[in-house]
Amino acid sequence: MSYPKPSMTAGSTALLAALTILGFLGNYYSLPLFFGADFLFGSIAVLLILYFYGLGYGLIAAVIINIYCYFLWGHPYGSLNFILEALFVGYLLRSGRKNLFLLDAAFWVFVGLPLVVLEHAVVMQMGTTITSFIILKQAINGMFNALLATLCITYLPLDKILDPTQTRRTFSLHETLFNLLAALALFPALMLTVVEIRQEMKEIKGHMEAQLRGVTADVQSHLNFWYFRHLHAVTELAIWAGNSTMTPSTELQRNTEVLRQAFTDFAALHVENAQGTAIAFARTPQEKPGFGIGLNFADRVWFQEARAQKRPILSDVFVGNRAVFSPIVVIAVPILRDQEFLGTASGVLNLNRLAFILEPYKKFWGVNLTVTDSHGHIIASTISARRPMDRLDSLKIEGSQLNQGAVYHRFPSDENLPSMTRWQKSFYVQETRMSSKIPWTLVLEAPVSPLQQKLYAIYIQNLSIMALLIVCVLLLAPPLSRWLANPLEKLAKVTSDMPYQLKQHRDIAWPKSSANEMAVLINNFQSMALILEQNFEALETRGTELARANEELRREFAEREQAEKSLRESEQRFRDIALNASEWIWEVNAQGKYTYSNAVGEKLLGYPIEDILTKHFYDFFHPEDREELKQAAFAVFAQKLPFRDFINRNINARGETIWVLTSGVPLLDDRGNLLGYRGADRDITSRRETEAALRERK
Repeated sequence: MSYPKPSMTAGSTALLAALTILGFLGNYYSLPLFFGADFLFGSIAVLLILYFYGLGYGLIAAVIINIYCYFLWGHPYGSLNFILEALFVGYLLRSGRKNLFLLDAAFWVFVGLPLVVLEHAVVMQMGTTITSFIILKQAINGMFNALLATLCITYLPLDKILDPTQTRRTFSLHETLFNLLAALALFPALMLTVVEIRQEMKEIKGHMEAQLRGVTADVQSHLNFWYFRHLHAVTELAIWAGNSTMTPSTELQRNTEVLRQAFTDFAALHVENAQGTAIAFARTPQEKPGFGIGLNFADRVWFQEARAQKRPILSDVFVGNRAVFSPIVVIAVPILRDQEFLGTASGVLNLNRLAFILEPYKKFWGVNLTVTDSHGHIIASTISARRPMDRLDSLKIEGSQLNQGAVYHRFPSDENLPSMTRWQKSFYVQETRMSSKIPWTLVLEAPVSPLQQKLYAIYIQNLSIMALLIVCVLLLAPPLSRWLANPLEKLAKVTSDMPYQLKQHRDIAWPKSSANEMAVLINNFQSMALILEQNFEALETRGTELARANEELRREFAEREQAEKSLRESEQRFRDIALNASEWIWEVNAQGKYTYSNAVGEKLLGYPIEDILTKHFYDFFHPEDREELKQAAFAVFAQKLPFRDFINRNINARGETIWVLTSGVPLLDDRGNLLGYRGADRDITSRRETEAALRERK
């Protein structure tokens, strides 16, 4: 059952506001997994508000906290699912169910799963792999948060903040064991999954960078070879023209046509004189004789640069309007004689052939390739939508760099797409300058989608294993927790009317347990029951004898009543001490080594009980007092005397000084030999510190 709805005092209102803010921050500072997938923690606060404040406040908080999911993921369905989760769990809490983990698991199995399929597979058409991943991720995320919320309710004093006067709610050992077993299965599996995926993501990114660098090097080498081969052809044409009269001639025209036929990647080859007028011209398809001769290229930038710089020029892409009427790139080599500019030999590159060179790299490596000139205009691309002369820098580029080079993450320009879809349609991009001789930029784009699908497959596998673990927890934790708690429950039941059963000489069915602490507790109760039974028999015998004398009968009867009362008080006191002792109950042997410690010792000293049982009592003494107190203690041991209110300093596991008040009684065998001591320690550190503070003030 959920917590009784608190009155809205200043404290409860402040806690409600704090939980709402923490919930929003839990979503805002999410745990990113990869490619638009995140683990959120806001529903922890929502579930706490549902538990302590009820369905109304819980729904309002769910809307406020989960509205951020719309901006995080780019669609409303995540927010809708989490709000419906709050409605489902809150309604069942109000109707009497109390296990948040089981309620949340029920929501994701019966409501969340079909809802996610409808939203992502049908409405958003994200595909089976992504939908399966989202189902598993959201379900496990929700149940993980529900388990954390349950642990907060169990172990944090939130109810005392709401109402300091109210007795804190107790939880059954069965319920506590169930939650701990679920946490033990779920938490490590989730952490290992996150670590594995991040490592896998790192390796995939490293592989992607290496692949981009390798493909870039191969394409650079190929294009450099292709360019210099054609540059050499144009240079040869310039040499032939330089040896001519630089006027139209049959020989020069024939050489130009032969060279163009030998290098089919040229759309046209021509020679211009110093005034930019063509004196030889060959192009594909072959035109009638004399075509192109007389065309003037003096206004072309490549001609002017070749004349001014007297070196080979590779032009930017531009639209031809003389002999080739399409986007082109020109290789122009100046014709020089004794450093006198006589004209140029020019080759017009076929950009379709350049795209043809790039295509095999796309098919083999699965990457898109684009070549741009020095001004960002596209020369050739394996993406059909990118045409020569378009500007590549008009495309949206954003995201963080993968390394210190020109490698970027490019998202689609449509910012209204859901985050996972934007990641799916995005690319890793590397931009590389071809060389100092070729002022082009090679742009490689590797799609994120295959990597995303690979990570989804890995995560689905791991999350499926986690889902199987959760199923195992749901099936095995209830009987296992009942099995562990059953001895204590049976012990409480059989000892509830133990005096009456002993009086009736009934056989008590004592429970059995393989746990050492429970076995010791059961044995102690058995010993106490045996002593009580013997005392009852003695009292009955004495009662029979006292029946002969009325006065003696009344006296014995009074003693019997007093004995029964003392035994009942002793029984109750022993049970209270054993189960709810606030002091450290301990036993040591004759050498001072601990043979028993209750759980308070662990809280007081900060050491596990197993470690305490390996030490002597003087091991915890303050180093300054150890020898003196040890000698004094063993002096008492030698006399086999009880002691009371022995004040001593100890050092806990954190190195802090604690003051305890120790009392103990000797344990002797039938011959009076010392077996050890049994006693209790009470923490008086706060009292000592207060006394010290008062002395300082005086």
